[in-house]
Amino acid sequence: MNHTQPVQVQIRHLSLRYPGGVQALRDVSFDIHVGETIGIVGESGCGKSTLASVLVGDAPAAQELTGSIVLRGSDGADEGAIEMLGASREALREVWGRRVATVYQDPQATLNPSYTIGDQIDEAVMRRPDLAPDGVRQRTLELLRQVRIPAPEATATRYPHQLSGGQQQRAVIAMALAANPDLLILDEPTTGLDVTTEARILDLVQELQQEVNAGILFITHNLAVIAQIADRIGVMYAGELVEMGAVDEIFAAPAAPYTAGLMACIPRIDRQSANRRLRTIPGSVPSPSAQPIGCLFAERCPFVEPRCRQERPSLRPIGEEGHLARCLRAEQVCEEGWPLDRLARQSNNGPSDDRPVLQGRGLSKAFGRRARKHIFFGPVVRRPVSAVEDVSFTLAKGETLGIVGESGCGKSTLLNCIAGLVRPSAGELVMGDDALAPVVRKRSQQILHRLQMVFQNPDLSLNPRHTVGAIMRRAVKVLDRDSTPAERRQRVADLLGRVGLGEHYLARRPAELSGGEKQRVAVARALAGYPDVVLADEVTSALDVSVRAEILNLLNDLQADEEVSYLFISHDMSAIRHISHRVMVLYLGMIMEMGPVEQVFGPPYHPYTEALMSAIPAPDPTIKTRRIRLSGELPATRPQGCPFHTRCPRSLGALCQRELPPWRETDGGHGIFCHIPLNELAALEPLTMPGPPA
Repeated sequence: MNHTQPVQVQIRHLSLRYPGGVQALRDVSFDIHVGETIGIVGESGCGKSTLASVLVGDAPAAQELTGSIVLRGSDGADEGAIEMLGASREALREVWGRRVATVYQDPQATLNPSYTIGDQIDEAVMRRPDLAPDGVRQRTLELLRQVRIPAPEATATRYPHQLSGGQQQRAVIAMALAANPDLLILDEPTTGLDVTTEARILDLVQELQQEVNAGILFITHNLAVIAQIADRIGVMYAGELVEMGAVDEIFAAPAAPYTAGLMACIPRIDRQSANRRLRTIPGSVPSPSAQPIGCLFAERCPFVEPRCRQERPSLRPIGEEGHLARCLRAEQVCEEGWPLDRLARQSNNGPSDDRPVLQGRGLSKAFGRRARKHIFFGPVVRRPVSAVEDVSFTLAKGETLGIVGESGCGKSTLLNCIAGLVRPSAGELVMGDDALAPVVRKRSQQILHRLQMVFQNPDLSLNPRHTVGAIMRRAVKVLDRDSTPAERRQRVADLLGRVGLGEHYLARRPAELSGGEKQRVAVARALAGYPDVVLADEVTSALDVSVRAEILNLLNDLQADEEVSYLFISHDMSAIRHISHRVMVLYLGMIMEMGPVEQVFGPPYHPYTEALMSAIPAPDPTIKTRRIRLSGELPATRPQGCPFHTRCPRSLGALCQRELPPWRETDGGHGIFCHIPLNELAALEPLTMPGPPA
C-alpha cells in the first residue's frame, strides 16, 4: 500500500543469541516504509517482543547480535540516518522518545503513579528542540485532543489511577507522539482490554495513520486486529520470519503452513457455530535453544515430508510481488489451506437434562454503606455502589452460559458471589436441591467439590514453588478426603491425561510450562472433585490464538464426556459464540439481553449487544465493520431510567431517561431489556458489510 513511499527503517539479516545457545532471532529482514503499518503476529515465544526491543537498540544481555537496523531521517531522508546496532548509548538517548517511540501492553507499567498525566506528557514534549518552554502545556493539550481524550484540560490534572484503562493507553500513545517520531512501535497495546476499549484504540491507530507520517510496527497475537489496521503482515515463528506480504493477499491465501494454521484457529463471530470444535496447531513452539537442521515448523506441520527435516527453507517469492514465504511446499499450502483436524470429534451440542444444576434468583451486590458526612460547609451523602443488581439465571447440566460485557459491568463480581468469595447483598443461589450459603467458608465439603473455579491468569493461581504433581495431589486430597494415596495418584494421572498432559509433567513446576499448559493444569485441578459446575473467568483472554483454540476445544470435550456445566466469562465475543449455549449480556450489573447463543448473535439485538458486536474486528480484511462508538465512559453509578441511556445511540430521550425498560421476550427464551419494540430492533441495518465468502 505504501511501497511508493521511501523506506523509513531498513532491517537486514538480524540475528540475536543469548547465553546458553538461546537463539531469539534468526536472520530477520524487512523494510518499514514511511506512513506504513506493518503487523507482526505469532504465538508467544516466537520473538515478536524481542524484535521490538532490538529495533530500539535494547538488547543488553545478548551474547551475539548481528545484522543491520538503519533508521533513516524524517520522511526516509538520507540525512539523519543512523545504524541502531552498535550505536553508542549517547546516540541512542537522542533517538529514544524523539525519533523512535514505543507503546507497551500495560499502560500502568509505563505511567508514573506519582505524577499527573499532564506533567508526564509535558516531560515527553520538552524533548522537542524546536518548542519554546511556554508552548509545552499547549502541545500537551493538543496531543490529548489528538488521541481523543475528552476534557483534556481536566484530564491533564489527573493521576493515572483516576483514568480508565483505555484512557491510560491513549495517554501513553500521546506521550509516544510528543516528539513526532519517525517510528512508532505498538507492542500488544490492546491485549487485556475489553472489546469496546480495544475498538477505541484501534480507531485511534487508524486515524493516526492518516495524521502521523511515521512508520508503525504493530505487534499482536490477534490476527483480527491485524486484518483491520495493517498494510502488510509479517508472521514470526521460533525467531524467524516465515511469511511477509500484503494483508489482503495473505489472508486470502496464506502460503506458510504456520500462517494457515493460525488463521484456522480463530473462532469466527460471523459464522454459525454448529460444529463446535476449532482446528488447532499440534505441539508447541520449539525451545529457542533448539537447533534443528531442517524447517523449524516441521514437527507441527501437516505438509511435512522427509526433505523438510533435512533442508532449511528460504524466504522466497510466492504469487504477487512482495509476498514471501518460508516453505518448500508453499504453492500447495496456498491452494489447500490448513487441513481439518483428523482427530476431530463432535462436542456437546447442548444440555441433556433441562433440570437446572445451578440457579441464581435476584442476586445483587452493592459495595459500601450509605453514610452522611459533613465536609467543609455542607453535608455529603455517600451512597453504596451497585455492582450487580437483580440478576437471575438458570444453568442446566452440560450447558455453558456465556457472560459478556465491558470491564466494570459486574461480570467478575457476579462470579465471585456465586463462588462465595463475595457475599451478595440480596438474592439466593440454589445448586440442585440445596441452597448455597452466601460465603464459601459456610458451605459444606460436598458443595465445595461440586462448584469449582478457573481464573484468568494461571501464573497467579498456581503455586510457583510446587510441582504439578504436588498441586494436583493436594487438590484431590482436599476435594476427596476419603481416597487413599494410591487412588489419589491414579486420579492425578487420569486428570492430567484428560487435559492432554502426560505423567512426565508431574515433576515440572509452573515456570517450566507454557501458558496453555499452565491453564490445562488449572482446568485439571478444577475437575479434581468431579464438579457439576465450573466458573471460568476470562480463562482464554491472555492466551495466543492457537493456545486459545486448544483450551476451548478442551472445555468442550470435557463437557461432552462428563456433562460439566460452565459459567464462562469473556470479553471475546467470538469465543463466547463458539463455546456457549446461552448468553447473558451485562451492563452496570444488570441483564440487558439473555437467550440462546444463535438468537443473541442475530437480530433483534439490544443496542448494547449491537455495540459490543460492532466493536469486534473481523479476522478478514474484506469485512469492514460499521463500528458503533459509545459516547463517554462507563458511569460510576447507575443512572435513573434505563441504565444504558447515557451512552445509547438509539435512546428514545425522556422515556429512557425516566423509566426502566420492560423485559421483552421472543420465542425460545430470548429476552431483551429495552423500550424499543422487538420488531423495530429486528429491522435495524446489519452490522457488517461482508466481502467474498470465506
